[in-house]
Amino acid sequence: MESTQRKINKVPVRLRLSDGSMLSGEVNLWADERADRLSELFTKGTNPFIVVFNAMQQGKAGQTFVVNKNHIVWAGLDEV
Repeated sequence: MESTQRKINKVPVRLRLSDGSMLSGEVNLWADERADRLSELFTKGTNPFIVVFNAMQQGKAGQTFVVNKNHIVWAGLDEV
């Protein structure tokens, strides 16, 4: 039987969304296509959404968000 487990390459990120809110968490660079850099997650991938997991927003930690890439104003690597 073939394994269906996917490998992940998670990196910590901080996002500014179009409504002005900030979101910090982790994303999987290999979610859609294998990306080596954060910028490739937004430019190479065909999926219009990204999943931000282990996220913190408004003081609540451990959340998961599905974010439309069109609503991300900027994204950067966050400190661990």
